[in-house]
Amino acid sequence: MKRLISKVVLNNAYVRIKSGQKSPMVAYPNRVLYAITPGTVKLTGSDGKTATIRRKAGEVWWRDADSFAIENTGKAEIHNLVVELKK
Repeated sequence: MKRLISKVVLNNAYVRIKSGQKSPMVAYPNRVLYAITPGTVKLTGSDGKTATIRRKAGEVWWRDADSFAIENTGKAEIHNLVVELKK
């Protein structure tokens, strides 16, 4: 059996979003996201429109560059791996 080795490369207030926690409006570049845990969030765009997003663990998705505020509306912390592209 292989042993899984992991390393935390960054751990701060912005990495984990606890249930009920909100983050301010932020501009994000093009990116790929991988859901480590399931979660439900409410996104509020710079135009004021909102969207509820539900992700299952293991899902991968693409997001074009955009700006939004995020709120964890689920019951648990959300853990995602985010790869932001330079171009």
